[in-house]
Amino acid sequence: MKKNVILNVVTRNNDIATQVVQKDRNTHYEFVNEVETAIEKLHQLPVRAILLDQELPLEEQEKINKIGKVLHEGLPIATADFLNAEHFSEAVQELKRAVVKHNMKKYEFEDNPNLNNPFLNMNETQCTLS
Repeated sequence: MKKNVILNVVTRNNDIATQVVQKDRNTHYEFVNEVETAIEKLHQLPVRAILLDQELPLEEQEKINKIGKVLHEGLPIATADFLNAEHFSEAVQELKRAVVKHNMKKYEFEDNPNLNNPFLNMNETQCTLS
């Protein structure tokens, strides 16, 4: 089974977070208890998204936001209420969409509708019928 997104979850409520996370097996979660270890893991791991607990102090949230944006340009960062399972799952879905959008920026797509239909790309000399 392919893991979609690496989410670094910064929280002090690991018990609640693990209960919510057990439902979603397609996403790899990396749990971090302290802001200092979260910053260290930002340097070491290929971070795709960061999910912060709302109960963290605003100073710590801002510190992670600033360092995360400097180290990984376009890194999606969100905060969620880990006590509310619905709010948590919505935040995870938003982060997954943001990661896909960020990954798709690498590719360039042409806006030519004829590329998908080979018959429209043929010229008159190729269309001779016997």
